[in-house]
Amino acid sequence: MEALLILPLAGMILPARYALRLGGLGGIALLALGAYGNTPYDPGVGHGLGTAMIFMGFVLLFGGIAAGLVVRWGWHLWRRTALDLAGLAAPPLVDDLLAGLAMVVPAGLVAVMVGSALSGNLHPLAVHLGIFAFLAAVALASGVRLRGLARAAVLGLSLWLAVIVADSMCLERQLLADAARILPDQPRCLAIGPQRLSMDQARPLMGLTTPKPILLRAADGNRVLRWSFRYHGFVKTGIDPQDVPCTPALP
Repeated sequence: MEALLILPLAGMILPARYALRLGGLGGIALLALGAYGNTPYDPGVGHGLGTAMIFMGFVLLFGGIAAGLVVRWGWHLWRRTALDLAGLAAPPLVDDLLAGLAMVVPAGLVAVMVGSALSGNLHPLAVHLGIFAFLAAVALASGVRLRGLARAAVLGLSLWLAVIVADSMCLERQLLADAARILPDQPRCLAIGPQRLSMDQARPLMGLTTPKPILLRAADGNRVLRWSFRYHGFVKTGIDPQDVPCTPALP
């Protein structure tokens, strides 16, 4: 917790142009936590405490930045000098990197829409390779046709979507690893999509194309979990275990 005190100090001490960028970086991190975190799915005492500490860190950060700007404004007012707005500008590379980094949030939202549209597609590998090719073409075109923040944003969005697509192709390994972690000593199975397909029936498993939801059930029928694509793990669900078939068992 003491480490969070560094944030307001940084916001107050840094030159205004960098303090404002630090605030932008903090805003991006907060939005990314909201887009990719697990807060709505698995709240618990420990998780809630961690979330509260993170929120307090952002409060301290933005409070420190605001206090630093007020002090600087007061200093200029006391000395009867004009506040140099040009001094708020940072090197273009800094803003370009922030713009590209900020695209991690819309990339997640786009991936959700694409995943919903492609759910159940029968040609997952071809779809993923096609998306890679499209993103490469968009990135190349933006590098030639665009400039400044617009180019940085399009390149960032293309890069983040490419990372998400690559991660989508690793779904089967992720499912098996998390299932073994949660139910290490119990027979278990997956039920995939509205038809509750077994893993053998739904292969190849890729995040953007696999039918949703993906459910994990212990063979004794007492527990059903749902795969959270944004959390990358199985989370609690209220589905009746009797509604989820359980054959064949996973390794």
